[in-house]
Amino acid sequence: MPVVNVRGLTKEFVSNGRVTKAVDNLDLTLEQGEFVCLLGPSGCGKTTTLRAIAGLEIPTSGVIEIGGDTVYSSATGTYVPPEKRGLGMVFQSYAVWPHMTVADNIAFPLKHGVGRADKSRRSEIKDRVDRMLEVMDCAHLAGRYPSELSGGQQQRVALARTLVYEPDLLLFDEPLSNLDAKLRERMRLELRELQQRLGFAALYVTHDREEALTLSDRTLVMRAGVVVQAGPPEEIYERPADVFVADFIGPVNLLPTSEVRSDAGTAVATTALGEVRCVHSAMALEEGADSLPEASVLIRPSSLLVDTGEASGPNQWVARVKSTAYLGEQVIYSLQVGDVSMTASAPAHRRVTAEYVSVTAPPEACRIVRGQLPGAAPGVRPSASPPVVHA
Repeated sequence: MPVVNVRGLTKEFVSNGRVTKAVDNLDLTLEQGEFVCLLGPSGCGKTTTLRAIAGLEIPTSGVIEIGGDTVYSSATGTYVPPEKRGLGMVFQSYAVWPHMTVADNIAFPLKHGVGRADKSRRSEIKDRVDRMLEVMDCAHLAGRYPSELSGGQQQRVALARTLVYEPDLLLFDEPLSNLDAKLRERMRLELRELQQRLGFAALYVTHDREEALTLSDRTLVMRAGVVVQAGPPEEIYERPADVFVADFIGPVNLLPTSEVRSDAGTAVATTALGEVRCVHSAMALEEGADSLPEASVLIRPSSLLVDTGEASGPNQWVARVKSTAYLGEQVIYSLQVGDVSMTASAPAHRRVTAEYVSVTAPPEACRIVRGQLPGAAPGVRPSASPPVVHA
C-alpha cells in the first residue's frame, strides 16, 4: 500500500476574477522507503502540491490518502487537519525555537499536547531525544541555543525535531536553499544516507536539478501545474521527454530543426549547422510519417569533443573559442559555430588553447526531443502545452 496516494489533485486560485490552476489534475504515489523529488521552476505547482498533502492548503478537488486513510476528498467533503495526518515537515526556514536549547527543540513535538508528563513519559522522551541527537551527530550541541549554531547545525536540529516522533512520511520544502554551496552539497549526502538508513518515505520540493538528481529514487518534473515527466533521475537526465525538461535539467545545447527524417537506422535532423545525425530519438518517426516538425537536437556539453584537428566527418564543425572558464577538474568552452552559440566541457588536462577548434558531436550522443524553445527558431511555432504524466 502506498504511503501517499494522490488522485486528480487540482488547486485553483482566484485573483481579480481570474482563475489560475496552480495544480491541474495531478496523480502521485509514494511508496514506503521511497525518496521522490518534485522538480520545477517557480510557479510550477510543486510547493502547492506539497502543502496540499500536508494539509496546509485546501485543494479545489481530488483525493489525498496517507497510509491508506483518506485525509482529503472533495467528493465526500473529508478534510483532516495537518496535525492529525501523521507526517513530518521540514521547511525552508529552520523554524527552531530561539528560546529553547537544541535538546528542548527536539523534544518539543513529543511534549506538545501531552500536558504534564509523568516520570516514565519524561524518561521515554529523554531517551528518544538522546537517540536522535546521536543519529544527527548533535549530542555535543544539546545545551546550546539556536543563536549559537551555524546554518547547517540549525538545519540538523530542525530535521531531528521532525524525525523524533518517527513519522513514516516526511515532506521537505526546499530545506537546503539557505545554506552555502559546500554545506548544501554535504547536507544532501547526509540526508540521503539518513533516509536510506531509517527507511522513511520522503517527498522533497526543489528547483535545484543537482539536488533532485542526487537525492531522489524518482524525479517528477513539473510545469504549469502538471507533471511533464516522471522517472528515475538517470532517465530524466539522459532521456528527457521534451525541450522543457532537457533545458531545465541542463546543461544542454539545443538545436531547433526544420526537418527530421530517417536514414539507414539513424535520425537526420536539418539544423542551422546543417544535417546532424542522431542515434537516439524521443519521438517515433513512424508517428510523423516522413518528417517530424517542431523538434530539437539535444547535445550535452560533456558529449562535445573539442580538439585542434580538421572538421571533416559527420557532426563536425569549425568553432571559434569565445572564452574558456577553468573549474578545477573541468574547462568550459563558450563556442561560436557559424551563427550558433554552443557550450562544451572537457577535463582540464585536455585543455585546448587554440582560437579555432574542431567540434564533434558523436551521433550516439545526440538525441531528438520534442518541441523548440520559444524564440529559438524564427517562424517556427513553439511546442504546445506539456503532456500530462501520471506518476
